[in-house]
Amino acid sequence: MIKRRVIQLMVTFSTAALDNRPDLMLKILEHILLTRPAEYPANHAYTDALKELMNICTMEIQRLAMKMPDHLMVVYDQLQSKISEIAAGDGVDDRTKIAFHTFLFTIK
Repeated sequence: MIKRRVIQLMVTFSTAALDNRPDLMLKILEHILLTRPAEYPANHAYTDALKELMNICTMEIQRLAMKMPDHLMVVYDQLQSKISEIAAGDGVDDRTKIAFHTFLFTIK
């Protein structure tokens, strides 16, 4: 829950108060993309919280794409390769892969 709020606040700050700092926004995006907590299938409450966190992460990167597409277009090729690398991983579900592709589509 705390990680979720931190991510939401970081995106809000980078798109509203600090919208003239694209370097900060890119660091926040990198942090969100690399947020992959370990899974513990035996603990259902933890697994549900993890799914909710990943849903929040995909919503927040989409918000970044809508608010700052010009800054993201500059690093589009790097984003595309990083997202392809993440999507090829084992723990990524189809919903997250679609969200990543939507993110890239929104930028372009």
